[in-house]
Amino acid sequence: MTAAVAGAFCARYVADPAELAVLFRVRHEVFRLDMGLSADTDDDGAMEKDAYDADSVHIACFHESGRLAGYVRLIHGTPNLPTLVLYDLARRFADPAGEVSRLIVTPEFRRSDLISRLVRSTLFELVERAAYAHGVTNLFSIGRPAVFTLLRSGRAAFEPIQGARPVNLHLYGPMYRDFFARGEVVPMRVSLTQPGGEVGCVADPVRRDALRVQVPTTAGL
Repeated sequence: MTAAVAGAFCARYVADPAELAVLFRVRHEVFRLDMGLSADTDDDGAMEKDAYDADSVHIACFHESGRLAGYVRLIHGTPNLPTLVLYDLARRFADPAGEVSRLIVTPEFRRSDLISRLVRSTLFELVERAAYAHGVTNLFSIGRPAVFTLLRSGRAAFEPIQGARPVNLHLYGPMYRDFFARGEVVPMRVSLTQPGGEVGCVADPVRRDALRVQVPTTAGL
């Protein structure tokens, strides 16, 4: 990794349809092509979308050059969250809930541990703010244990939900059903913790709803 990725990163909420279309195309590249997954979702012009996007806060992190460095969404405002439905947990967790999903650090920026942690921490800072703003008191996620282990070094802490078993596999496409049945993914509760990062987040001077972080060229990338 060279100093080409040093500089400023800005994480912000995204609601513009044209910008969301770009993010959905990146999601397609990561979750459909790179990982070989296929869900029962609309595949409109090589975009990865689903019914939860309308109930989500979309957050993206950009390098100062304009290149996308990362993305995540917070699903809220619906009782039918993927984790709660798939594992039949709605009665166990009755408080207002949200779900963190579709976390991406783009390949260019995940090669550096420092940059990858910075991007994740900045994204989760805005996830936390959005969760508070929408009154969300429980956060959940579904994913591979190895991925959650990596994420522990960022802003979020993930703890497995003990005793949870997938019971509504019929709601998902064949490849996802196979994933769940083999136990390759697990449900997690998400706790947002204080950033332990080498680089701190500050308010962006131009956009009040954005966060800005600076990586110096001497950061040892």
